[in-house]
Amino acid sequence: MIDEYVESLQKEIYVWSKIVKNPKVKTVFFGGGTPSYIKANDISLLLKTISQSFMLDESAEITAEINPDDVTFNKIYELMDSGINRVSMGVQSLDDRFLKLLGRRHNSKDVITAYEVIRNAGLNNINLDLIYGLPYQKINIWENTVNKIIDLNPEHVSGYCLTLEPGTFLRHQVEIGVRKKPDDDLAADMYRLLCEKLNSAGYLNYEISNWAKKGKQSLHNLCYWKNNIYLGFGAGAHSHLPGLRYENVSSPVKYINSIKNIEDNNYSDADDLTNFRDQILGVIKDFELNDKQMQMSDTMILGLRLTEGIYYSEFRQRFGLNLDEIYGNEISNLKELDLLEVYKLNEDSILRLTEKGRLLGNEVFLKFV
Repeated sequence: MIDEYVESLQKEIYVWSKIVKNPKVKTVFFGGGTPSYIKANDISLLLKTISQSFMLDESAEITAEINPDDVTFNKIYELMDSGINRVSMGVQSLDDRFLKLLGRRHNSKDVITAYEVIRNAGLNNINLDLIYGLPYQKINIWENTVNKIIDLNPEHVSGYCLTLEPGTFLRHQVEIGVRKKPDDDLAADMYRLLCEKLNSAGYLNYEISNWAKKGKQSLHNLCYWKNNIYLGFGAGAHSHLPGLRYENVSSPVKYINSIKNIEDNNYSDADDLTNFRDQILGVIKDFELNDKQMQMSDTMILGLRLTEGIYYSEFRQRFGLNLDEIYGNEISNLKELDLLEVYKLNEDSILRLTEKGRLLGNEVFLKFV
């Protein structure tokens, strides 16, 4: 279904560009699955559609997620030639036992080889994804992976604590007792070790789970954490427009069929989503309208993930209200628990998590729901 799927993506991109009046696009991210599985020519075709449908910034960050076992010299050269200037590779671990546990197709040797291929191709903006807090994973095993990643010297590193998602094979194994339940306290120690190692190696921990060399922060992910607007295309894609969040149908078959039902015209008279509701609802699985209160809540939960925190002046400019007017009690209580702190920068006040708060982030975020 790949050819049909790519055609559907092109059509959805074109349609939405007309609805939102062709705004400037600063970042593009091919992810949410395995985009490296499709031909580089398809990536090129989609980028061409984006540049024809939107005002694509000349300096846009354009990222592709890639699996180590999909990497070849030709593939990387073709991706770069199509416009990709950043890649994010799902490493997860450099211990083959845990890669097998996670059901990954690659091994640690594949990761090293793939990284060298990408680097030798001339790409100078690489992110490596890691997972910690795995069943049976000991701190010394985790430290060994972290040391090897630092030796590789990527521009960006993401480190995520394992989440046993419903419906996954690993969660099922833990539930029936075949696999050991992950140790939360040990996972916290692994996070601390990751922070210490990467900070010592010159990486900036600019978001709870992300580290970057100077000037190499992920612009695309910063869009999410600053609660800005974005459009997602494809099966299962999520989008955030002013006052609205929505999710596409997750089945590729349903997605393709829903896109086929959209009439072919130029949509030049589409002023907003309302004009297009009957047709686009076939593509959308679920949506929620975001009132001002929810937008403020989202801004708090997402913004506090950033190391720099939330600027009081930016919150006031965005919502016309002072932060303490809305969340004064919550902020006061969390400061007493040493989970939040306020600091000054150029006469502006900034709210951020303390070191303790970073380990208990979810407890903090719940207060703003």
